[in-house]
Amino acid sequence: DMSAVGDELIGVEVSPEAQGRCVRAVDDLAPGAVIMRSKALAFVVDTETHLTPKICDQCMCVITPSPPNPSPKAPSPIKRLVHREAIICVCGQLAYCSEDCRRAHTPWHQYECGFFKKLRGANVFDLGTKNMMKMMIRLIILSYKDSVPLRDSLAFGLCNHRSSFSALQHANLARVVRFVERHMHPDLKGYASYTSLGDLACIIECNTHHLGYYQNPSASNIGGALYYAGSMVNHSCVPNACKVQSEGSADLTLLALRPIKKGEEITITYTELASPIEMRQSHLKASYFFLCRCDGCVGHEGAMKAYRGAYLCKKKTCGGLYVDIHGTRICCVCASRE
Repeated sequence: DMSAVGDELIGVEVSPEAQGRCVRAVDDLAPGAVIMRSKALAFVVDTETHLTPKICDQCMCVITPSPPNPSPKAPSPIKRLVHREAIICVCGQLAYCSEDCRRAHTPWHQYECGFFKKLRGANVFDLGTKNMMKMMIRLIILSYKDSVPLRDSLAFGLCNHRSSFSALQHANLARVVRFVERHMHPDLKGYASYTSLGDLACIIECNTHHLGYYQNPSASNIGGALYYAGSMVNHSCVPNACKVQSEGSADLTLLALRPIKKGEEITITYTELASPIEMRQSHLKASYFFLCRCDGCVGHEGAMKAYRGAYLCKKKTCGGLYVDIHGTRICCVCASRE
């Protein structure tokens, strides 16, 4: 039951099929229609990339520091912008916009703070791996709070593709699992076995979504999040939907890019659509273990070119797609208008 976890499907349903679960339209959908709202099971904000601005880990707002010499005659063009200094946790991995947010997050963060501090000094792991390990801890805390074993948690309803990982990948994941098992909070240890930790790492590797705010170009790439319903949506290089995330939440919203017929599968992109087919296929095979057979890859060579011309953001460094929002075509990544 998607609603039990806060997920909302609008005009679509999850369909079990021979090749795996997918999401299909149960009604005709117009461009810009909201298809799905999916609640984040867990999210991680990048903290070691020196993001400017920082993101509050409790309320997910953008923390904009005060300018060095504010001028009373030059008000901010963004009326809702509030200047404040970030409060950095002692673990060095989280920022808060206020003492209220820091206190509100303490009941959760007390179980991860020591681990995050230990992980910060573990230079043997790269940033992506560290973020995966933070996500693992947060999902274990969720199991602890719900008083259910990790293997019975909602995240384990997602595919892990463990058998597709290479020997080298398994060796690297084994190092991750040993570190997590050794350094997690003592209260969490009874909820996650060595094997379930390995499966969880694979689930996160294959299902984590990019996290970024489309209204704020400076916060368009802030971390990653894991969703339940959101992870049921398959890939296409010519997708009929796109995802957007709004400031103040890690939750995901799916919007229709074009008219979608009843019964049609809903697709998003897992890769950079501006890339040539060889690069797209290589990325999808390495990260998601499949060979894409969409119309943009096996159809007429003009299909991909036509799709890019119709939907791909005109900013070469963006890679977002134009979606109809209240009658205006807006990029789902940088928020620029067509």
